[in-house]
Amino acid sequence: MIILIPSPRDPCVWDEDVQEFRPDRMLNVRVEKFPVPRRVAVILIRHGQFFAWQEAQVTLVYLIQRFTFSMRDLAYGL
Repeated sequence: MIILIPSPRDPCVWDEDVQEFRPDRMLNVRVEKFPVPRRVAVILIRHGQFFAWQEAQVTLVYLIQRFTFSMRDLAYGL
């Protein structure tokens, strides 16, 4: 078991004032605009799209199996 609760408060990583709220401590971190190569990103996006479609299909099958669907009564009036 790994306990991750103290990790965001490690003084070796941040500063000695880890208990103090300072959102500006993230401003000096250099972040690449697109750190992974474009070809790898396209492959990852396609895997994500496939996974999303698969999840949608599983959800649709679950709904069809779990609930009873029927056409509404056209003779019903308000």
